[in-house]
Amino acid sequence: TDAKDGASRITLSGTSGGVRADLPLTVTVTTSAAGDVTMNSDFPTLRGPSTSNFTFNLTLANDTAEDLTYAVTAVGPDGWTVNATLTGQTQAASAVVKAGSSAAISVAATPAAQAAAGSYPIDVRATVGAKTIDAQLSVEITGTNAMTLTTPDQRLSNSGSAGGTITQQLVIRNDGTDALTNVTVSATTPSDWTVTYEPSATVASIAANQSATVTAKVVPSNDAIAGDYVVTFRASTSGSSTTTSSADIRMTIETSPLWGFLGLGLIAIVLFGLWWVFQRYGRR
Repeated sequence: TDAKDGASRITLSGTSGGVRADLPLTVTVTTSAAGDVTMNSDFPTLRGPSTSNFTFNLTLANDTAEDLTYAVTAVGPDGWTVNATLTGQTQAASAVVKAGSSAAISVAATPAAQAAAGSYPIDVRATVGAKTIDAQLSVEITGTNAMTLTTPDQRLSNSGSAGGTITQQLVIRNDGTDALTNVTVSATTPSDWTVTYEPSATVASIAANQSATVTAKVVPSNDAIAGDYVVTFRASTSGSSTTTSSADIRMTIETSPLWGFLGLGLIAIVLFGLWWVFQRYGRR
């Protein structure tokens, strides 16, 4: 078992009845001829969003003439949860792979919360006796699109008068891991109401975990009577992967101050009329 690689010459000799015969032989020793241990994965790269869990299946092949004890470890990026298990030996730290046989290995990876889009390596190491075998896996994280449409103080109500302008600030928050592009704000209003936006109804881009503010100028109909109305604002992206979010805001139309002034004027006229009548006819 301690023989080194290389060729050795030996001679076999035999005698019979005083006759001798020699047979020279050359024996070549190579360690590779005894077989090797390898570790491979059918799919070394997996792809998906950061909310997914990824499982890799690897095979440890023992092509040697000996039964071997092995153990496997796996290391992923900071914040990731990565575990390597020996198939059929869930609780075991090591197992034996028989000569000429193979063993299955499972590597499970859970990305860090809100992991950004990109490629992340996972290093797997199998220790087989005094030998170590390394394999590198990778996870391609695709960006996730999510957003929330709300207001700066989370209050979903506002008020104003018929024909006047109600100013409503809207906050578009990017809750995903990928940038939002071409986000357009629109509104569904009661009949004859109008809405304009400042600086624009469209936001070119909102980075992940960032927000943008759009100011809506709502003008109720001149004929709107006092009461509560609902204006539905909606933010949406364009393209193959559409993301939307909406917010219902209660708009309270208040009685115009003009009617109050007119009422006060009528009361004043009536009181003046009574005073005049009293002054003119009260002494008769």
